[in-house]
Amino acid sequence: MATVHASWRYSTHADVADCLDCHAKPGLGNEILAHLNGARYVWVKITGVREGEVFRAEIDNSSCLRCHPTTELVSLPTEQSARHGLHGDTDVDCDDCHDNLVHRTFRAIVIKPQISTCIECHEREGITVDADKLATVTQQ
Repeated sequence: MATVHASWRYSTHADVADCLDCHAKPGLGNEILAHLNGARYVWVKITGVREGEVFRAEIDNSSCLRCHPTTELVSLPTEQSARHGLHGDTDVDCDDCHDNLVHRTFRAIVIKPQISTCIECHEREGITVDADKLATVTQQ
């Protein structure tokens, strides 16, 4: 957990969001569930009893959209807004592309999706991709 916390401290979100801002869906009930999930992590650390996944820190799109509303995303420069507009109408989650935004490796600061992420996803989904056009989009 220390590494996770340290990576957040050096991220773009350190001064604007805490753990629950991202890891709890909006609403009191969801915040309580996030605390229970955190308590499970503490329990495993104290007892050493580890069955299944220790920490489930999913991020729901609704958490991202609290600070990054759809209206903001589609008003980005043309290529970026097109990507957000197209992906927002599908079952693509924000962290499918931006998974290394906050808890990244210390060797690389990754804010924009890497072209390899785009190509792998498009191939996995059976979507034809023009790698040259995609390279232009991801470099902007």
